[in-house]
Amino acid sequence: MIYSGPDLQYSGQEICHGSNETVLSITDVTEKEYPVAISVASYPKVAYTHQGWLTEDHQYFYMNHEGTRTLIWDVSDLDDPILVNEYFATTTDTNHNI
Repeated sequence: MIYSGPDLQYSGQEICHGSNETVLSITDVTEKEYPVAISVASYPKVAYTHQGWLTEDHQYFYMNHEGTRTLIWDVSDLDDPILVNEYFATTTDTNHNI
């Protein structure tokens, strides 16, 4: 996705927000042959995360796994993503995709 969020350093670059099993990884993939890691962030009570959704304003990234927990990251500074909240659904149904 072409980045148009609050971190002006990366404006116009193609940025990948990855839910990579145990971490959030943010990578500049503008140059396909030479991706550049921007940051990696871990979180407490690690689970198998594999999906996420970036808000329209590119400020927050919602990341979850096949359970009832969603991690909410403030990614307004791509070099330093911050876990700001967690949401736990009241249902016991599996949440496969956001």
